[in-house]
Amino acid sequence: MHLPDRSLLTVSQVAEATSLSPNAIYRAIRNDELRASKLRGRLRVQLADLDAWIDSNLVTARDIPTEPPAPARPLGRNGPGRGLLELLEAE
Repeated sequence: MHLPDRSLLTVSQVAEATSLSPNAIYRAIRNDELRASKLRGRLRVQLADLDAWIDSNLVTARDIPTEPPAPARPLGRNGPGRGLLELLEAE
C-alpha cells in the first residue's frame, strides 16, 4: 500500500495499512485506543498516532501460549454429540 506524503490518514487508509476492517478502526477510535481528529466532519489519524497505537499493542513471548488450546468438546465416540460416522452407522 502506498501511504500519502502527508501525515493524516483516513479510516480506510488506516484499515488498509493494518489489514483490519474500517469498523475495527472506528471501534479503536471510539474506545480511545487510537487517537483521531475530526476535521469538517471527517475522521483523520496522524501517522504518528497510528505508529503509537501499533507500538502500544506489541506482543511479548509471555503473551503467546506454549500449548494449543484444548478442543471445545472431546472428539471421538466418547464425547458429547454425534460425529458423522456415528450418524451413518445409526441408519
